[in-house]
Amino acid sequence: VINWAGGMHHAKHGECSGFCYINDIVPAIVELLKAHDRVLYIDLDVHHGDGVEEAFVTTDRVFTLSIHKFADTFFPGTGSYGDIGINEGRYCTMNLPIHFDNISDFHYVSCLLYTSPSPRDS
Repeated sequence: VINWAGGMHHAKHGECSGFCYINDIVPAIVELLKAHDRVLYIDLDVHHGDGVEEAFVTTDRVFTLSIHKFADTFFPGTGSYGDIGINEGRYCTMNLPIHFDNISDFHYVSCLLYTSPSPRDS
């Protein structure tokens, strides 16, 4: 499933955030989990997908990967390398924060290639 508009990934349970009053991605993933054992969620928005990560941070059924700009003054200020999930969800969260401006397609593709296994690893 691809949401070209990016989705409303900042809203959290009981909390509006970042112009998002409802998180459309979380219920979509919950629906996918009814038919699939696991779901991979890749967030390519320039902002960290904090609402989606928070919703699934404790489960190993959803792997969240967020590639985003990261700076103290850049919203939402979350999504560091050290955020890897908790409890059963440990190692099912991956953040690739980019610490500079002018993020281009090259940077996103490089991050995806870096995190993807090579054919030799299969």
